[in-house]
Formats: sequence, C-alpha cells, structure tokens
Amino acid sequence: MQLRNAVGFQLANGKMALAALVDASGYSTAVQQKYQGLLITETRLSIGGTDLAPGQYGFGFTADGKFVVMNVANDDMLSVAYASYPQMQHAVPLKLESDGSGYKLYSGKKWVGIKAD
Repeated sequence: MQLRNAVGFQLANGKMALAALVDASGYSTAVQQKYQGLLITETRLSIGGTDLAPGQYGFGFTADGKFVVMNVANDDMLSVAYASYPQMQHAVPLKLESDGSGYKLYSGKKWVGIKAD
C-alpha cells in the first residue's frame, strides 16, 4: 500500500477511522467499478448524512454519482450522492481534508462528507 493511497483520522478519545485504496485489477469489471477501497472505523460515522456503525467495509465512488459502502458480504450498507470539485488543481487518488465540522474524503475530484460521533 502506498501512503498516498491511505488516509485516516484519530479522535480525542483515541478511536480511529482509516481508508485505503485497493488494487481490484483481478476482479470483474462490475466489482472494480464499485469496490475501490476499504474503510475501517472504530467509531460511528455519518457519511453524507447516513449513519454507519463501527466495522470494516468496502467503498467506492460509482459512475452514477453515488458513494457506496459495502459490508464483507458485498451488501450495500449505505449509498449517498457524492459531490465533485472540478476546479481542484492537483487531484490525488485519495485525500482526507478537515472542513471544521468533519472531513471530506476525496477520490480524485469526487468527495463525500464524513463526521465522527
């Protein structure tokens, strides 16, 4: 795993949330389009206004404008619309940026808001 492909944050209580991109090149095209990374969280998150319990998940930014989080059985746990920041000058594969009240998880120029409980 390359550092530029992994991000995370730690809360004052010590709990963490981590996200990393994965190499899905050995999977079918349908899986590659949906499963782009993994998300591990020790705390409840609100992603795009939808709650997500602590756990281990897969995630992806889909072509139809959704950020999807899946459990280990590949069942969708949440699906929310993502935003885009087309003016971003230097898009990177994965980035986490604090926005004062939470975080923005970027994949290139696509992003979704995350808040920790």
